[in-house]
Amino acid sequence: MSLPNSRFPVLRTAAASALATAALAAGLPGVAHAYADVSVKVVIRNNTSTTINLLKYKVIEGASVTGPTSTISVSSYDSAETQSDMKGGGTSGALNYRVSGGTAVLRWSNPSKGANKFSCTVPSQVSCSFNNDQRSNAEVTFTLTG
Repeated sequence: MSLPNSRFPVLRTAAASALATAALAAGLPGVAHAYADVSVKVVIRNNTSTTINLLKYKVIEGASVTGPTSTISVSSYDSAETQSDMKGGGTSGALNYRVSGGTAVLRWSNPSKGANKFSCTVPSQVSCSFNNDQRSNAEVTFTLTG
């Protein structure tokens, strides 16, 4: 009887199919995140005397990885992160917070080529400082004081 021999090709085909399916499924997340060669993690430190409130979070170029919370308590911090979403692309964005005396606007830009740029605009009652991280996967900390 040659029944055992006829089962092996079927088993081999089924095993090969299962392995191919598993390999494709395992490979998909890698493809989806392949363009994140450029990213910015933005840390916001609230050293003011009041809780600050998020008014607007805008990703101008790229995609959001994590968004900020709606408030940052006194002596606390929060973060957001953006990354490039296309080959050769960069990432940029802005955060607007309600602070004492008006609005604080924090901006970042990490192009695929060229220097990273960071800036903040604040009302006179608040001061803003930040580090100038020039890496392709930058981390900038904006510190609001006042």
